[in-house]
Amino acid sequence: MLYPPSLSPEIRARAFHAMNGELGIRPEDVGAFLDICDSDGIEVLGWETWVADHAWVAPTRVDYAPGRWSGGIPGRDGHPPALAAGDGDSEAARRAIAHLSLDWVDPAAKPYLRFNFALDPVHKARCRNWLKSFGT
Repeated sequence: MLYPPSLSPEIRARAFHAMNGELGIRPEDVGAFLDICDSDGIEVLGWETWVADHAWVAPTRVDYAPGRWSGGIPGRDGHPPALAAGDGDSEAARRAIAHLSLDWVDPAAKPYLRFNFALDPVHKARCRNWLKSFGT
């Protein structure tokens, strides 16, 4: 699943849309996105940062490239691109992203930062059904 079924059209419109249908969620929409995942019963498995409309073109360079994304985030002061990611459920993602320092990111890349989430739409439903089978 690429995003929860009840995700608002406004959040989808503000998100970066990868060619495969995945979304890069704007930082200001992360909380709402995770809330919707929880209310829709969609399990969050992990997250990663993207820099939208950019491509990793060399070992130490990420360039502007409309319609593409890179997991390598350009570093400040010429530092090579780096990755930021985490695993865990929506609460773990919420905590990690809230404490994520982006001081190392090239200021020119910050407006393009997005968050992508790995989702499992079946896991929570399976767990609920399993618990129901025991009468809980």
